[in-house]
Formats: sequence, C-alpha cells, structure tokens
Amino acid sequence: MSSHVHMIIARQGKQTLEGVIRDLKKYTSVKITEAIENNSQESRRELLLWLLKRAGSRNVNNKTYQFWPAA
Repeated sequence: MSSHVHMIIARQGKQTLEGVIRDLKKYTSVKITEAIENNSQESRRELLLWLLKRAGSRNVNNKTYQFWPAA
C-alpha cells in the first residue's frame, strides 16, 4: 500500500515522543503539500488541494490545509 508508512522513532534529550511525531507530521505535510502545489504534471492537483483545504477549514487549529487526520 502506498497510503501508509511504518516507522521506528527514537528521541534524544528532553524531547517528548509526542513532540517528535508533531514535528514529523508538520514537516511532511508542508513538503507534500508544496510538492502537490508545484507539480504541474499532477492531474489531481486542484482536487487534492481542495480536499486538504476543506478539511483544514473544519479544524479551528488550522490556517489552511489539514493533511493528517485530526486526532
């Protein structure tokens, strides 16, 4: 399946596991969204961005897009 990933995550110092996961989710969501926005070859670009924006509008903690499911 291309829609999920398995990871083994470790932390160093005082970082919490929740913080590491939060930062990973933020980084990957920004990079994947940028890749969608900047790829003129992506035939579903408008649909994907619309879906991400619609999901983001339903989350008061979000400014634009919701990439990961809300917990």
